[in-house]
Amino acid sequence: MSLVEHSVAHSIASDDGSDDGAGSGVRGLVRLVRNPRWLLGMAGDGVGLLLQVIALFTGPVVLVQPLLVLALPISLPIAWCLGGPKPGLAQYRACALIFLGLGAFFLVVRDPGGASQLEVRPAIITILIAVLVGPAALGVVYRRRGAVKAAVYGGVAGAWFGLVAVLLDAVAEAWHDRASMRSPTSKACSRSLRC
Repeated sequence: MSLVEHSVAHSIASDDGSDDGAGSGVRGLVRLVRNPRWLLGMAGDGVGLLLQVIALFTGPVVLVQPLLVLALPISLPIAWCLGGPKPGLAQYRACALIFLGLGAFFLVVRDPGGASQLEVRPAIITILIAVLVGPAALGVVYRRRGAVKAAVYGGVAGAWFGLVAVLLDAVAEAWHDRASMRSPTSKACSRSLRC
């Protein structure tokens, strides 16, 4: 959920006196769908997904995905400009840790272009693990409060987000390979229309 969508959902929930983020049931959902700011946020999510697919199409996933983490430090001043709280020392420290983590990640990875294509069997195994372990981890901390719950929810969401990116990258790569096979310069495709 984007920053704008979250802000609108929270304001609707506050107007209704509820704390579930969307107001009370169907009425709150209808109010969200009729809200231009919320629709703009959804459109922004769509554009962001399209840009992510393009980035994955042109660059390796181990380079593209970590850079998306920079959305968190970028969202701090935007949230403040939209009327949110002024970022404090804790938020700036978290941003510094994000930058340090990205730097360490890129030092470890070194050459992100050397990765191989995703095979079908490991992809299926990884999807099954994510589908089984993710909800189990969320269930374990469901009734807890505070940092542990936030860390587990964030970890599961990050793992799922990364998995989706790897799968999108594999689809983009397959699409690229198929498109290059269809190019007029390809001898195999010039003889047949069914490449």
